[in-house]
Amino acid sequence: MNKLTFLYAGTAALLLAGDQISSNQLTERNCVAYLSRLWNLQSEVRLWDGSRVDLMGDNIVIEVDWARKWAEGVGQATWYSIITGKTGVVVLLVKDWSRERHFCYRGLATGVRSNVLIYPVFMDDIRQRRAIPPP
Repeated sequence: MNKLTFLYAGTAALLLAGDQISSNQLTERNCVAYLSRLWNLQSEVRLWDGSRVDLMGDNIVIEVDWARKWAEGVGQATWYSIITGKTGVVVLLVKDWSRERHFCYRGLATGVRSNVLIYPVFMDDIRQRRAIPPP
């Protein structure tokens, strides 16, 4: 993967039936569980070295983290990609785009260098039970 695409998940979303998720339920762990079901991926997969991938599919390993923790996410996704041979992705959970977009830009820049896809998911989309999967 030579070029990476910065995806703006808020521009298009798959609306799912169901009630809204309350703000106090929007923990990282709950978001991982929700995205696992939505995107049909395994969650909390333990690797040979004891590390745990948040989400894993046939060709993809995903680290889910808050936008402000972009650097940690890029590092973890890079490591997961190296030891699994799968494409590394960081899902950045964005609460407020105007306040957190610089974290996404930083993640994008380092993700390009690390060959990791950066994918922001907006908390409003999760709260409304809508989000599109990474490509």
